[in-house]
Amino acid sequence: MCPMGGQFIAKLLICFLLLSFSQRIEAQQKLVDLYVTVENIDGQLITGLNSNNFRLFENGKSREIKLFSQQNEPASIGLLFDLSYSMTHNERDSKINRVEWCRQAVLDFLQNRMDGDGYLLLSFGERVVFLSEFMNKAEVTKAIGQDTNFSNPKKKNTALYDAMAVTIQKLSSAKNERRVLIVLSDGEDNRSAQRFKEVEALVKKNKIAVYALAAYDPTIGVSSVIFRSSPGIAAIADVSGGGFFGTEKRAEARQFVARLASILRNQFHIGFVSENHDAPDKWRKLEVKLEISKPEIKLIGPTKLKYRKGYFPFSEFALTK
Repeated sequence: MCPMGGQFIAKLLICFLLLSFSQRIEAQQKLVDLYVTVENIDGQLITGLNSNNFRLFENGKSREIKLFSQQNEPASIGLLFDLSYSMTHNERDSKINRVEWCRQAVLDFLQNRMDGDGYLLLSFGERVVFLSEFMNKAEVTKAIGQDTNFSNPKKKNTALYDAMAVTIQKLSSAKNERRVLIVLSDGEDNRSAQRFKEVEALVKKNKIAVYALAAYDPTIGVSSVIFRSSPGIAAIADVSGGGFFGTEKRAEARQFVARLASILRNQFHIGFVSENHDAPDKWRKLEVKLEISKPEIKLIGPTKLKYRKGYFPFSEFALTK
């Protein structure tokens, strides 16, 4: 074989290897996606925006939006009921049972969700109880209507963070890529082995939006409970892109949970391909900004956005050719 022929073959082999390598890198690119809720200052949901209205940043660097939609997508939803003594009993007023508030609120929520959702149903007091594996809407509606699923052993210990951790781990393997945890509790925890930071880390790693309803005791006010424990749940909900609401009023509790169906139905689903090649276990901060015209601003007023505040690269979707 002549030297020139050998050089030509060598160059061809190098080109082939480089092309194969670049295709492999492209195939392993990560699509980073998030759901964005847009509200005005009165809490009204803003819809009808397009991709040009959003700017997306990763660690402060602008990223091109590659995915954009606003449609009702199926979700895997964990419903976590606090059945501890403080939720089911009230020594000042025996007629107050906040678990019943929450059951009715979730039934209102289910009426406005799509059939493609999957549901986990769990309860907890001092330990976590799986009331079901994944069920469809009709099945979980029936299960919530059964009083035997909501009996309380009258024990006063509450393992809220342990229950959240178990539910998050179960949701992480759910069929639907969109995953939501709805926590219905008074926010107290006096039993968990898990702590706030550990549960927050689980939420960050598993891309689960947490929505928490803190159903407070109307006979003692909310300030003591808020100070004691709720900020932990509120912080977890915030970093996940979800939401937190505390109330001592039954009607407001039902309104908040029912409204979640509208929130999930009207979120903007946006995504980008990361150009960041840092270590895959390093947290990357996300920021979304809204750009709308002055006439639109006058029409809808000031806005606020809710979305997950960052991601770990290993938790995202790999793009394949």
